[in-house]
Amino acid sequence: MYLTIALPDVKDESIVLTDSALQFKGTSNGKVYQVQIEFLKGVDSKGSTYKVLPRNIQMHVLKSHEDSDGFWPRLLKDKTLEKNQVMVDWDRYVDEDEEQDKGGFDLSNLDGGNSMGGMDMDALVCYRFSNA
Repeated sequence: MYLTIALPDVKDESIVLTDSALQFKGTSNGKVYQVQIEFLKGVDSKGSTYKVLPRNIQMHVLKSHEDSDGFWPRLLKDKTLEKNQVMVDWDRYVDEDEEQDKGGFDLSNLDGGNSMGGMDMDALVCYRFSNA
């Protein structure tokens, strides 16, 4: 899954990914932003990566091995939080057929990113946090 935290010029970021949740805290334009989310299903925190870019934080979060082939009807356990703060990131969306034709994910934006473990390819779901 690609996750984008849409927050420009982040400083003093703290990103903690566990096998069930994500905690983010960072400063942008003198304000402190934070978000804590619990995923609908398990993720592979050790195999996931992230990179802090000038306009946002981009993450490549892998599904857990138990859920790697299964479809997720949504990203978060909390439907309300997802409805109000998460949207599909159509800029990074790739259809499953296109993904197979191209040989997997386009990870070019994550080259040299901070590792949360080793890389492994998985199904693609794109979301963007509209507010942190």
